[in-house]
Amino acid sequence: MKECIIYQVLGKLSGYERVSYTLNNSTYNTFLSSIAIYKYYIENKYNASIVYICPYSLIESTKGFSDLKDITNLNLIENKFIESLNKLTDGIKFDILVVNSIGKYKINNKEIDFNSTPGNISLQIFFDIINRIDNIRIDNNNVDIIADISTGHNLYISPLLDALRAVLVRDKLKNGLKTYVNAKYAISEPILRNVKKENYKIFMNEYDVKAFFELPIKKIQNANKIDYYIKTDDKELKKGIVIKTKDISLKISMLLNNLILSFNAIKYNTPLVFYTNLINLEMDEKSIENELMALFSDFLKLKFQDSVLFTYELYSKNIFNLFYSLALYNWIKRKMKFINKATIKEMESIFIDDLYKELGLLLNARFLKRELKSIEIKKDKIQSNWVKLTEIFKDEEYIESNKEIEKYGSDEKRNFFAHSGLLKNIVLVKKEDEEIEFKYDDKSLNYVRKWLLKPEN
Repeated sequence: MKECIIYQVLGKLSGYERVSYTLNNSTYNTFLSSIAIYKYYIENKYNASIVYICPYSLIESTKGFSDLKDITNLNLIENKFIESLNKLTDGIKFDILVVNSIGKYKINNKEIDFNSTPGNISLQIFFDIINRIDNIRIDNNNVDIIADISTGHNLYISPLLDALRAVLVRDKLKNGLKTYVNAKYAISEPILRNVKKENYKIFMNEYDVKAFFELPIKKIQNANKIDYYIKTDDKELKKGIVIKTKDISLKISMLLNNLILSFNAIKYNTPLVFYTNLINLEMDEKSIENELMALFSDFLKLKFQDSVLFTYELYSKNIFNLFYSLALYNWIKRKMKFINKATIKEMESIFIDDLYKELGLLLNARFLKRELKSIEIKKDKIQSNWVKLTEIFKDEEYIESNKEIEKYGSDEKRNFFAHSGLLKNIVLVKKEDEEIEFKYDDKSLNYVRKWLLKPEN
């Protein structure tokens, strides 16, 4: 069954009127536009669910906080919000996502300052969405995400759309620039107390962003450290973070290193690198992602001190880029699980006919095909034992090219990329069952690694 998750930011927990909403010629009489959207999707054979995004500050409209410290009790807050919303949802089940608030509010006749950022709120929503879609999208089936922005303050609407944008980019990087998330935002006609309408239209709009085959994080330095993602001048706090997150930082460093190598091997057209021990695509990026979500969510929890509810400011853009990197690693890992032997036939199948075509890297496919063809025509000279390609190309043309190199100087790094990584003086070749197979000379692997880590320098 098709899946649909509806998110709606609430600006209050009471005072809604029951009205008739119209969506695509279907009419629903209810309090909240999200309920109308839910009923519409259910009628259209979707498995639908609703998540109400409730800023912490909505507690000002609830009662029962005998001790102000209770306002950091998330379970208590959620229960109070659910109790209020049950009266508005026509018996339909829903989930609550409590997010940080910004601004000053009066709780139990006492002014409380909520100190957070829009970026922090977008991260809370982002984590919630990816947890839900990853749990329901086991077989890469599509899921509709509807951001209902009919209610709620713009301060919370913008983070919802930012989070949805980040979800789309992550999903595209995870799936070869395609997405299995159908994102839309919904908005209803305004409902005014002094002007009544028979029906209020709900408008549904496609929401999409572009994603590109590029590295989200190009340098490992700092990006592998958790304190890099947290804004604070507290040196003791940063020191404590470094000590406590040493293990996850090491995992991030290893993953980013392998991502940079594998990404550059694809972008700069050197597929033979995937058949070496230079690249490790066996890391469990999903467990790293889960660990990071738990870690960052802890920093997003509100703390109460001197009439201020505060949370640490996180660099949301950097964290999104880290999650994009995990997604890109996941895609490359899945694409490369089919590699077996570095033969002409296999490289044509996996890279030319599949991967490069999927990414639109047509020049890569053309250049690699040319290099493989130039070797294939020497097939009769290739034996069953490993020899360097220089031995196979002992003809006048190759000798002439070497004379030119001697005359004008050699740039092996440039030649490496110009020949799709099949540089003749570092590649070994043999023939087995009429198949031509390649590998790098072990002594050259250090150079190959350095070239791939900094291809443009």
